[in-house]
Amino acid sequence: MTAPEVRLSEMRVGLDARTIRVGMHGVGTYVYRLVEYLTQQQVHCVLFVDPNVELPQFSRPDTLTIQAVHSTNHVGVARYLDERLMLPGLMKKHRLSLYHATDSHGLPFHSPVPTVLTVHDVIPLMLDEYLNRWTKLVYRASLVQSIQSANRVITISQFSKHEIVRHTAVDPKKIAVIYNGYTAVPGTYTAEWQAFQRTHGIQGPVVAYVGGLGPRKNIERLLKAFSIVRARHPELSLILTGRKKETIQKSIQTYVRLIAALHLEKSVVFTDYLEEASLNALRTHAQLAVYPSLSEGFGLPVIEAMALGVPIVASNVSAIPEVAGDAAVLVSPLSEKDIATGMLQVLEDAPLRDQLIAKGKARAKDFSWEAMGSSTLDVYRQVLGAA
Repeated sequence: MTAPEVRLSEMRVGLDARTIRVGMHGVGTYVYRLVEYLTQQQVHCVLFVDPNVELPQFSRPDTLTIQAVHSTNHVGVARYLDERLMLPGLMKKHRLSLYHATDSHGLPFHSPVPTVLTVHDVIPLMLDEYLNRWTKLVYRASLVQSIQSANRVITISQFSKHEIVRHTAVDPKKIAVIYNGYTAVPGTYTAEWQAFQRTHGIQGPVVAYVGGLGPRKNIERLLKAFSIVRARHPELSLILTGRKKETIQKSIQTYVRLIAALHLEKSVVFTDYLEEASLNALRTHAQLAVYPSLSEGFGLPVIEAMALGVPIVASNVSAIPEVAGDAAVLVSPLSEKDIATGMLQVLEDAPLRDQLIAKGKARAKDFSWEAMGSSTLDVYRQVLGAA
């Protein structure tokens, strides 16, 4: 017997929105775009937010309820207890149809409503740089319990699905793969690029790196690869974006020492955080974008570069080949020589460069936030129909 269709205007969805804030990225962008899609479909969203941050504007505030919660989105005992003890009461208070935990864990042992869980990746379990031994134990316990409690699990790539199954032994049939979208809008960005050049003292051609600056982003090998490339192209500058967060200051100091050892002080620029228009200007006017990460659950900067018509050199590991397809030069992130060879190919082979740009623009059309939202709403319908 077919389950009855759930009317969107009667649906009340609670979402963990503690990652949403002005200047957000990553998971915050994912949740924000999902909320924007759902509210456009007349779904009422109850957002559980961090009261200590400034929230962005929403296009349909009339279909939103904001609920402040005490714990942050950081892994820890306070968050773990808050989600297990306080959340069920808030679900009842707001008469939720469904609750969506959007940041890899955070479901109570016994929920009064059906639940969906998005697990973006399990990188904190794969790499040691994120959590100490105690918080890793808490994270693993919370992740496994949340996966077991959820009616359905969403992840963002086949690679992430494989890793989730490998680390938690969940039934693969419980997991739906729904790709992320992107917000990069193609354009000339001439004024923004001129302002960027003035701000950072850049005159010649550039190679762009857009992403974080933590150890798994592989910045040390990128710097060594750029040193090789610059021996043949001394006019180039390497632009490194990403916040210089307190948690990665040790890594930043390592990069600065390496830059000095490689005599790259005048050709490597750290920009810190950039607004989206400046990011798009940088990538649009770059000779190429490079993304040598050691592990990614998706790799959004790859898609954004492709959409902007920038040829890209990227890692041949984790989810990146799945996302890039045949529209990027894929290299081993463990070899600075391989990274450099890929960059030189794009810089010196004009037909290859043109081919990558065309393929990249075509590949980017396979991803959108609207498609992500629509597929997620389908999961909600399935869960509610089976409840």
